[in-house]
Order: sequence, then C-alpha cells, then structure tokens
Amino acid sequence: MNSIREQIRSMLHVEPRDGGFRAVLSVDPKLKILPDHFRDHPILPGICMVQAVLLAGAARQGVADLHVRKLKNAKMLQPVRPGQRVVIDAQMTPTDGGDFLIKAKFFAEDQRCAEFSLVAGPIAAGQGALP
Repeated sequence: MNSIREQIRSMLHVEPRDGGFRAVLSVDPKLKILPDHFRDHPILPGICMVQAVLLAGAARQGVADLHVRKLKNAKMLQPVRPGQRVVIDAQMTPTDGGDFLIKAKFFAEDQRCAEFSLVAGPIAAGQGALP
C-alpha cells in the first residue's frame, strides 16, 4: 500500500452498520498530496475520497483491501479542506462475483460535499495490485 493510502487509512474511523458503514475522515493538514493540489488553497483530491471509501469498505467487510472495478458516478459539490472532519455515509450492496456496489455521501460541517457510486471488490489471488 502506498504512503498516501496509509495516511488516508490513519485518518479514518469506520463504524460498520447493516448494509454499509459510517466513517469519519479527519483530513490531516500534513497529508503528503495537499501541497501539490492547489498550493495556496489546498483541497482534498477526489481520488483521495475514493480511496477513503475503498479503505472504509474493506474495513467494513474485514478484508485487506478493495479496488475499484467501475466508477459509476462522482459528484464534487464543495471542496474538502485540510483540517476538516468529514462524515461518510455509505451503503454497500453485494453484486454477482463477490463485488460490492458502494454508494457514498460525504458531509463536512453538515453540508453534503461529495457523492460517489462505484463497484469495488477484492483483488483475486495472484493478480497483484494496480499502481
């Protein structure tokens, strides 16, 4: 797992619930990618939010990792800034073949800031991770 994903994992607190999870992502101002994502006004990249969903989903399922099979929808409604506490509410629905449809909504300061819908699943033995 790369260092940015490890940092994202360390910023997450996941609470499994029936049919999904609720997670809190406390955006560390020292996250390594922030200086490269709008230096004077850093915001959390959308791909980091997707990684948070995958890591939280993996924790919910008790597996080491989940990987995106298909990103169905991504809506960025307002930026997430360093130091913010973001709540992720997600539903996970099993699909054929052991994957999951995950629909996640992000809230910062009681305002919806992003939504993602994706299909994710564990990597099959012997496949290895994509960079």
